[in-house]
Amino acid sequence: MVAGAQYFRLTRDVQYLGDELPRITAIVRRLSAEIGPRALLPRERYSSDIADHVYSAQGQTLVWQGLLAMSRVWACRS
Repeated sequence: MVAGAQYFRLTRDVQYLGDELPRITAIVRRLSAEIGPRALLPRERYSSDIADHVYSAQGQTLVWQGLLAMSRVWACRS
């Protein structure tokens, strides 16, 4: 979503938004189902060789950054 929002900011390609709307909607629905009571996504496996499940700071940040970026796109479209 971050890349999509950046693309729209640079091009103002409204057709792109229409084409991507079903995929963005699916992503947001899935995230809303996965985000827990502390507003965090579920824990993930730490790495391929360490089986511990941890909260990924990078993953959490990227998701929230994408949601914020796309919310700004939709706010300027309304």
